[in-house]
Amino acid sequence: MFRSIRFAVLGIELDQSYMKSLAGSAFNKRSSLRAWLTNPSIRAAFWMRISSRGGILGVVGRSRLLSGYSCDVSAGAALKDALFLPHPIGIVIGKGVQMLGPVTIYQGVTFGANKSGEYPTLMGENKIFPNSVIVGGIELRQRSTIGAGAFVDHDVVAGQVIRGRHRS
Repeated sequence: MFRSIRFAVLGIELDQSYMKSLAGSAFNKRSSLRAWLTNPSIRAAFWMRISSRGGILGVVGRSRLLSGYSCDVSAGAALKDALFLPHPIGIVIGKGVQMLGPVTIYQGVTFGANKSGEYPTLMGENKIFPNSVIVGGIELRQRSTIGAGAFVDHDVVAGQVIRGRHRS
C-alpha cells in the first residue's frame, strides 16, 4: 500500500517537471501537497497512478477517478513517467497500456485493446488530443501527435501527426 502512495507522490514531481518543460517560466513548481491541492491535472494523475497499481488502494483510486473525473484506469496499466492532463475528464486507460515516457492527454481519450487483447505502448513526449481512440498492440513513437477525434489502430512513427476525422 505504501509503495503505491510513494509511487503516486513521486509522480507528482515528474508531472510538475514535465509541465515546467512545456510552459517554461510561466509555470511555478510547488510542493507536492500544494500542487495536489491546487492543480486538477496533478490530482487526477495521482489517482490514475494509484488506480493502476491495483489492490485495495487501487479500488479507492479508481472510485475517486470515476466519481470526480469520469475517468477509468484499470489495474495493470503502466504509467511510468509524467502525465499532463489539461482537462482530465472522460479518459479511459486499459489494463495493458504502457506509457513509457511523458504524455499529454486531453479529455475523452480512450486507450484500449483490439480483438486479440493487445494494448498500445506510448514511447514518450506524445500528445493525444480530445476524443481520440488508440487501440491494439501498436506503438506511438516519441513526439508523435494524435489529432482530435482520431481512431488509431496502426503504429505511429516518431514525430508523425495523425489527423482526426472531422465532419462539416
